[in-house]
Amino acid sequence: MKGQIISGEFGKILVRQKSDDEIELGEILVSEFNGKKILLQVYDLLYGSQISQQNLELLSGMQLEEDMKLEFLDGELRNYTLAVLKNLITINDKNVKSSKALPGFFSYVREIDRKST
Repeated sequence: MKGQIISGEFGKILVRQKSDDEIELGEILVSEFNGKKILLQVYDLLYGSQISQQNLELLSGMQLEEDMKLEFLDGELRNYTLAVLKNLITINDKNVKSSKALPGFFSYVREIDRKST
């Protein structure tokens, strides 16, 4: 598992990256639900944080200007990478077709495995 779908719309699906993995631009990922697999392609990467922008700027300034050593508790939970994906194709037992549906909300995305896709 590389991440989890957290929001979006058709053609612009937002995935939170798992902290110990890496998602790259252009990468093809798979989301599975209801017996279907949807292939998705990463086309943008963003930073995400549970800390407000104003507080991020303050902490950055303190570290940059005052050379303060700052550590976040549960850093991988508070600061993370978001990936923006677009639908490519849907695969089910009967056929392969262009994707016209959203993947399941909160479903996981993973790398393509040649044996199972």
